[in-house]
Amino acid sequence: MSFYRDWLLATGNTEKENVFLQQYLDYSPESLETLTVGDNDDVVEAIRLLLSIPILRLLDAINHPYPLSPKDIFQYSKLDDATDTLCTILEFEENRLSYEEAGQRLTHASQQYACIKYGENHAKTAAMLTLVLIGREPDRKCNMVRISSLGSVSTMLSVEEKHELIKRLAVRNPLIKTLIYEAKTNGYASYIDTVSVALSGQTIIRRKHNNEIIMNLILEDLPLKDQIRWQ
Repeated sequence: MSFYRDWLLATGNTEKENVFLQQYLDYSPESLETLTVGDNDDVVEAIRLLLSIPILRLLDAINHPYPLSPKDIFQYSKLDDATDTLCTILEFEENRLSYEEAGQRLTHASQQYACIKYGENHAKTAAMLTLVLIGREPDRKCNMVRISSLGSVSTMLSVEEKHELIKRLAVRNPLIKTLIYEAKTNGYASYIDTVSVALSGQTIIRRKHNNEIIMNLILEDLPLKDQIRWQ
């Protein structure tokens, strides 16, 4: 039985639901297994469950700050390239891509370094959302990007379903959770102060807009959005 089926069976038992919520928010191996390598039926069931959970329920379950490292802080150029276009390419055209190949397919550019960085940033963003898997493979001497089970099923969702799913996947990110926790606890949260433990100088500024976009996607019209300071 999958993690999400067990979670579904716990519906109505607040104590058990809270345990599953924490495991999901903490990227527990049990919560990731179905999303990364599960079969389609289990992934569809997981998506249905996640979409049924009000975003406020997930926000309420964030009850402590998280350690941060540079890899936890989103960096991309076009969010849709990470959440939609890359998944579509991997699902319907190529079953695996290097960072350079991903960058070439996403930008149609020819400059090698630019393609590598673009492909890497968008693949890592997609991986943070559990839409792709990144790893070395025996026949290639570089990291390769493959679609996850969740990424595969996500290509069949409507625009609105995908929008709501991305919110529920992104809320697991350590920076997002920490900012939300600080805003709830202190009445405000500072992006710059929070990320300064992991980034420095211009890198903090360069990544600010990326993370603000994702936070605004999650919080939308909720009052909590106004309690997060980006300057």
